Amino acid sequence: MAVWTGDEPEFRLIQNLSVSLFFRPGILNETVSDLASRGYYIVELDCAVTEDTFHGQVADLLDFPSYYGQNMAALNDCLRDVAAREYGVPTSATGLVVVLWHVDESSFADHVLNIFWFQSLCAALRGNRMMILAQTGDPHYDSTHSMRTADKREALVWWNGRESSWSSRP
Repeated sequence: MAVWTGDEPEFRLIQNLSVSLFFRPGILNETVSDLASRGYYIVELDCAVTEDTFHGQVADLLDFPSYYGQNMAALNDCLRDVAAREYGVPTSATGLVVVLWHVDESSFADHVLNIFWFQSLCAALRGNRMMILAQTGDPHYDSTHSMRTADKREALVWWNGRESSWSSRP
């Protein structure tokens, strides 16, 4: 994949190498449709499920190997391979867009967001595009909500451009 020029509409979503938050599902769906039309491979995951169900979803949608351990450490390991484009994303795709629905309804979403954020950074360092779009039903979700896990990595999440001001979210 070519280096970013900064003129791409999707560049605004990843310029901080962070997770882009969405409140209104309609705005997220429009963004996803636009990215799909630009050749991105879209994976949508529901965080308002049990952790076991979530691991099953991600394993199926990203074609994880059969030995996937269905835990957070294994998720990080397999996403490293996805970030390197070893599997999980068609070779013809512009990049990967992971949509995480209902992050505010999950006890494990912060850990998941951190893992996906970190691996999207690794993907970028390899010249691959991987974006994380997270939907929350909480319009007051802190725009600088930090996610910290046991390994002390910390990621920041930011509101998308159309919903970045308080007045744009009820």
